[in-house]
Amino acid sequence: GIPTGIQFWDEVNWDEVSKLEDRSLVLTDHNQMSQKVADKFPKGRVEWIVDHHAKTNSHPEAKDDVHEGVGSACSIVQEAFTERGIS
Repeated sequence: GIPTGIQFWDEVNWDEVSKLEDRSLVLTDHNQMSQKVADKFPKGRVEWIVDHHAKTNSHPEAKDDVHEGVGSACSIVQEAFTERGIS
């Protein structure tokens, strides 16, 4: 799906998330999962990668918006939100 907002790691109710069998993840400013993140999401559940670092092809099934020439992943996120009319 399309993200409707941003939540930070420490704002998430992980007990509720674990109940969602179809949960997926958008990786932002990283294109690989840390072990902490991987423990919360089954392999293959990365839906989208928004990043400005070099591609690693860690999640070939995911849509990717990787723009190595951009200075910040925040710029890519804002462009995606603007394109979708999300403010």
